[in-house]
Amino acid sequence: MIFDSLHNLLRYRDLHPAIETLAHIVSSASFRSAPDGSFETGRTDLACSIMTFDTGSENKPFEYHKRNCDAFVMLSGSEVCKSARSCADMNDPAFCSADIAFADGQADDELVLGKGCFVIYFPGELHKSGIRANDDTVRKAVFKLLC
Repeated sequence: MIFDSLHNLLRYRDLHPAIETLAHIVSSASFRSAPDGSFETGRTDLACSIMTFDTGSENKPFEYHKRNCDAFVMLSGSEVCKSARSCADMNDPAFCSADIAFADGQADDELVLGKGCFVIYFPGELHKSGIRANDDTVRKAVFKLLC
């Protein structure tokens, strides 16, 4: 997991070829004014969805992925994100139909994702987001980076 300010995003460009594109997207005027929904990235290894939603309870399972990294960029508001260091079952049958599986567990780490920050979760890292911090309604971008 990486948690940092968007000002430092390019420091991580060597970790994945799409991170540089992600950094250019989040700094563009068209991105900042884009409506909710899918946002075209121009890359086959990078997808983006922009969403506005109400934050809620932490009473939900952790999610994790086998092939994709999740990169969350907070556009307005703030949410709590929790992660667990438990070993993920990378052979979960859920991966036969989608790149997402769920697991119960105890959170080991917690962060507050606010405007101007990002977090990246790598394949196999258990995480849950959308947990109420200070704001009921948030707007964020979820990027999927194919690993």
